[in-house]
Amino acid sequence: MRNKSIFVDIMNNKDIDLACLVLPREVFEHFELVDIVDNNHQLDLILDEKSAPPSPRGYSSKGFTERIVIQDFPLRGKPVFLHIRRRKWQNNKTLEMSTNKYDLAHLGTKITREFADFLKG
Repeated sequence: MRNKSIFVDIMNNKDIDLACLVLPREVFEHFELVDIVDNNHQLDLILDEKSAPPSPRGYSSKGFTERIVIQDFPLRGKPVFLHIRRRKWQNNKTLEMSTNKYDLAHLGTKITREFADFLKG
């Protein structure tokens, strides 16, 4: 149940600094924070992949993949979940579809690598 939705404008340098501190580095570099949903019991960060085709030429964006959900470090006593959508790219010559690959979750889990390392340590 959603209680509050806050649109995040990361054009402001202070917001960028905050997002950089909160999000894993690879997520911050390749994805845009498009929304924050603050429920009473958890925080959901909605992220879409930035428009960066596999090659500078010859690819067209064809929407997004289904969202994957990865748990990250808790904030203010609430679990944090990253809802991530990657872009789908179509090669204009071969019409083959592809996506960029990212190593965001710890192998065999649905938590970020940094959070998994913290829990192990």
